[in-house]
Amino acid sequence: MYWRRPGPYAGPDGQGLTVWVEEVAVERLDDGIARTVHLFQRRVDKVADIRLTAVGDRLFAVRIDGSPGLDWRRHYDGLAYTLLDTPPGVAEAVRGYLASFGLVYGAFDFGLDASGRWHRWHFYECNPNGQFAWFPPAITGRITAAITDQLQHTVWQEEGAPDQTAFGMTVTEWDQTVWLGDPAGPSGRLPV
Repeated sequence: MYWRRPGPYAGPDGQGLTVWVEEVAVERLDDGIARTVHLFQRRVDKVADIRLTAVGDRLFAVRIDGSPGLDWRRHYDGLAYTLLDTPPGVAEAVRGYLASFGLVYGAFDFGLDASGRWHRWHFYECNPNGQFAWFPPAITGRITAAITDQLQHTVWQEEGAPDQTAFGMTVTEWDQTVWLGDPAGPSGRLPV
């Protein structure tokens, strides 16, 4: 499997474009691949995808069903989402990954193979700024609450647990930032 950008890196409006997962035959690879970094992965005979959003110690595994192709991101309108329990071995590996890289947030992508057994997850990648707000509100709300709790635990505690009236949020079209005291004070960005 190969992640490549089909065509230009930005659309006519200057916005970045998504890199889709594409199947590539080994015999099509030539010396041109030496020009830049690529991510190649073995194709998984999957029955579903899983996006596991980790916020601190809290894990939110969501099974994504309904994609007719390799890359579920091309088919948001036809997808179904189911919140799952994370298998203990996967939970331990995800928490170890976050600890190894000093992260408190990550959106991990997995494929669930055709055996349908939860311990047979195939790891694709971790997005340290992965999105989640496209999930149904019941799932998005849980993740948002976990991010809020994490920010309170880290930023608030690091600042000596100031009075709750010192908390604020700035929301723009492109960014969401929570802060203490004033917008120029200690702050943290929320995924949008």
